[in-house]
Amino acid sequence: MNQPFSSRNQPFSTQSQPPQNPLQANLPQPQQEVPDVPPPKTHGNRFLDLVEAVKPHINEITVEDLQQWIADGKPVHVIDVREPIETHKGVIGDPIRIPRGVLEVQIERAVPDVTETIVLYCAGGNRSALAAESLGKMGYTSVYSMIGGFRAWAQSLQP
Repeated sequence: MNQPFSSRNQPFSTQSQPPQNPLQANLPQPQQEVPDVPPPKTHGNRFLDLVEAVKPHINEITVEDLQQWIADGKPVHVIDVREPIETHKGVIGDPIRIPRGVLEVQIERAVPDVTETIVLYCAGGNRSALAAESLGKMGYTSVYSMIGGFRAWAQSLQP
């Protein structure tokens, strides 16, 4: 099994800057306000029903268990399936960043071995659950969705 994915292998970076117009190079740039991720209560009922329907068919992992795996040095690919605009609040370690909408297209390049352990997370744990089901259908055998997503991770770090 490969070692956990690192930034040197990371093909999906959100750090690239758009090309700048040379005529505007010395002008002050407007600050883009990044909207907060909506709380989970704003999801529609059909979406939540879909998430609940897949949960019996996927593996889920708690924040505490993932923290223990990381502390123990367990080889695991942590994949952030949030949209790039959502990552301003932070990330877990040095994750592989693949937005949910392109996960199935990009996963084989990021994790070619279907037997390696993958932990997916999003903002609240719903999109990662759907992503876990999808990767299972693609033949990945050790896929986990992190319960509560990044919100749960951030809460676990509070004193």
